[in-house]
Amino acid sequence: MFLSSAVLGSLVGVGGITGADALCNGDTSRVRGKTYKAMVAVPGVREVLGNPTGTLTYTDWVLKANTFYSNSTDTSNTTGSTTTSNRIFRDSNTTMQMNFALGTNGTRFWTGMTITGGNLANDVNCSNWTSLNGGVNGVTGVVGASTTTLVETTTDACNISKRVVCVEQ
Repeated sequence: MFLSSAVLGSLVGVGGITGADALCNGDTSRVRGKTYKAMVAVPGVREVLGNPTGTLTYTDWVLKANTFYSNSTDTSNTTGSTTTSNRIFRDSNTTMQMNFALGTNGTRFWTGMTITGGNLANDVNCSNWTSLNGGVNGVTGVVGASTTTLVETTTDACNISKRVVCVEQ
C-alpha cells in the first residue's frame, strides 16, 4: 500500500476507476511486479456499503479481511494496520484510520468515501472520477503525523489534482 507520487487530475477526467488503477500501476512508488488498485469509490463499481460494525457489502473492494497492510516504503513491515473481518480499518463510527502515515503530514488524497449516519457512503466522487469540473466535489482523506485517515467528510473541487492510495492486490 502506498500514496501515489503522481496526482489524480488529468487521469480522473479521462479514465474513472480504470484511470486511477492505471495511475497506481504506473506510479514510481510502486513495487515492480505487483498489481495495485486505487482506493477510490464509485457506486456499483468499487465500493463498500453498510454499517462498519454490522454487515457490509462489497463490489471490487480493494482491501482483504484480517490482512496486515503497511506502507510499501517501510521495507521492515513493522508499521502498519490490520483490517477487520469486514475488510476495513476500524477506529470509530466517523472515520477509517490506519495507525501509520502514508506520506507527509497534511497531504490530502481522493477517496470518494464518507460515513453518513453511521453508514459508509460512496457518492461524492467527482462524478465517478470522470469530472475535472471545479463546480463538482470529491471526498478526500488526509495523512496525519502518525496516522492516515481514509474516510472523512472533507471535500474539494474536482479541478484540484490529488494523490490516491494504492493497495496491492
